[in-house]
Amino acid sequence: MALKTAHQMFLQALITQRVTDEASLKRIHANCCKVERVTESFSTFLTVCRTALNKLGLEIKSSPSEDTGTIVYALVNKENDAQSQMGTDYSKKEIEYFNRILVALMAAQDRHVDSISLYQLGGDLKEGVGLLSVGECERACNKFCRDRWLTRFQAKGRFSFGPRTHLELLSYLKTKFLDQIQPCKICHTGVLFGQTCLHEGCTVQMHVPCLLRFSQNQPDGVARCPGCSELWLNEYDWVLAHAEQTDYDAKFATPTDADASTEALDQTPETQPNEASSVTSKRAQAKRTRTLAATLDDDDDDD
Repeated sequence: MALKTAHQMFLQALITQRVTDEASLKRIHANCCKVERVTESFSTFLTVCRTALNKLGLEIKSSPSEDTGTIVYALVNKENDAQSQMGTDYSKKEIEYFNRILVALMAAQDRHVDSISLYQLGGDLKEGVGLLSVGECERACNKFCRDRWLTRFQAKGRFSFGPRTHLELLSYLKTKFLDQIQPCKICHTGVLFGQTCLHEGCTVQMHVPCLLRFSQNQPDGVARCPGCSELWLNEYDWVLAHAEQTDYDAKFATPTDADASTEALDQTPETQPNEASSVTSKRAQAKRTRTLAATLDDDDDDD
């Protein structure tokens, strides 16, 4: 089926938006149909667009955003690697820098890294690519956030994976990092940015929006792990603060006893790392980062 003017207008808007939430995309669909006097439901309209795009190696993908839980859409390249996805918008150095960021995030606890650490990665790029100054790294990260490859959490001063990375690069990352990406206990999609249960012996991982929705459905409304049923000890207030600042229509159901997790953490000595364990943890993380970086370089060389 040939694309009508309304479909072309719709796709142009989606390209301009890069990543957009479902409510906004439905408004775009309604406006395009109104202007061109087209009567197609949203699902039928998407099917027509997807059929046409498939011949071009493109597709419209949707997924819950890991930071807000809002359904987001993006027009993506079907090729399953960072070079293909980002090659038309970024320089070779910026793409290599983004690969370094992916490695650092995959090695980090709960997959978020402070800005200073990310800006220093530009001095450790692959031989022959060149280096990026701290200022250039900061500008590159701003571009990655603008295009939704990264998400900046202002309240925490940290970066993590953006919704576009989850939409376009999840399969690529699963291939590169093998069993390091686990499914969310609630929505069952791969967790790039989320939290892991802190109770010994429990390996449950969840997106924060999934945790809060799960908690809302519990009799007491308290944030608990769906695996071991213990209180969820991770802090997530900074994720809530971030959600309120996004462009998306994000509505979280805050647990009725939201302070219980923090109080439980304060009262549990074994969960509080001492200075020695903190140093050990940082050394272990640095070792994991170097190992993952070497693996990524080897894979790139094989390509």
